Amino acid sequence: MLQDNCGVKGAVSGAITGILTVGECLSLGPLAPFCIAGMLGVTAALGAAGECAGSALAGCFPADAAVLLESGQLKSMSTLALGDTVAVRKQDGAIAYEDIYAFGHKDAAAHAHFVQISVYPMGANLSDTKHETRGVLELTPGHFVPVSSNSAAAADLKTVYKRAKDVSVGDLVWGISTMGLEAGMQSSSPYVVTGVTTVEKEGLYNPFTLSGMIMVNGLAASSHSDWFLDQTFNFLGLTHQLPGAYQIVLSPARALYYLLGKEAYISVYSQLDALIDVATFGTKYGGLFVSTLVAGASTTAGVAVLISKRKH
Repeated sequence: MLQDNCGVKGAVSGAITGILTVGECLSLGPLAPFCIAGMLGVTAALGAAGECAGSALAGCFPADAAVLLESGQLKSMSTLALGDTVAVRKQDGAIAYEDIYAFGHKDAAAHAHFVQISVYPMGANLSDTKHETRGVLELTPGHFVPVSSNSAAAADLKTVYKRAKDVSVGDLVWGISTMGLEAGMQSSSPYVVTGVTTVEKEGLYNPFTLSGMIMVNGLAASSHSDWFLDQTFNFLGLTHQLPGAYQIVLSPARALYYLLGKEAYISVYSQLDALIDVATFGTKYGGLFVSTLVAGASTTAGVAVLISKRKH
């Protein structure tokens, strides 16, 4: 549980950093107010993230977790890169492909405890130990997973978000077999949770896709995990709404991605990453100063690229 309202402190500090870096926006003329608002939003959101990073273990996947690229290649979390286009599950159950626009955590040396969720296709014969579509999803306890109740008829399945530590045997998660993904299947299907345990593994990785969803080991998971709004939403009984709330909080960063375009955004991010290893450095050292400095620098650089585009 996060303590001392780290998100509020980080957001305030981030906003202050944003105010100190809005000078570049003035060159945009009529667009300046929108640029300033976006910059303050990004720095406040990333300031909150950096301050809270030191307060609790960020939600992540282990290094050997696998994702499918749009090219059909399977790639481990440890080798994923910004801009990779990976499989995600949409709200209607369809499988689509989206870009990774940020990493909330990227630490190859870390060792952590992960919730290991074992699953089997709904309606399949559990005695068939060779069934290709048995699956395992491993993620940190506070990471969110879309889950449905096994008591409802297949046509009436409603999905809610649970933290990995709260997933129970008998719950339904959503997935598709590796063979199905590689064969180009276009929709996911329900899998029954047959076991929940804890394992210790190496690496902590948390890629963010544009929709906030990602298919990992062929199973659907959220990009989001426990953060600064958890206490409030838990108190209100709205825990299942947290991934959506965090998706909104990070919308300024996605707006910058769309505004600059994929190539320019990656260029700006890569230059910063080459200097300080953004994800690992921010996660390891956290704090108000580092997180807000990185946020302010990245947004200023982004605006500079935009201004350069307008001049040509």
